[in-house]
Amino acid sequence: MHQASIAETKLETETERRINKQLADQITKIAKSNGLEGWSFAAPVSCHNAIIELLAPDVRNRIVESGEIRSGEGGAGKASFPFSLIAAI
Repeated sequence: MHQASIAETKLETETERRINKQLADQITKIAKSNGLEGWSFAAPVSCHNAIIELLAPDVRNRIVESGEIRSGEGGAGKASFPFSLIAAI
């Protein structure tokens, strides 16, 4: 039973890493395609830093505002998609 728990944890960790990488890749595409110099990014605390670290360096360096969304913020109906990518400049 314990080995199954360890395997499940490793699978969850790998799945989270892959999802974060896919998000970072998509954010990079969007940020590069808009031609603007700066942008803002907010994501849940659980993945914010991981996604920032996975962004292409030139995209990461153009972040002018960054924030973490804590559980319960954003009001009704916003919890299902608690990410924000905003062109700033």
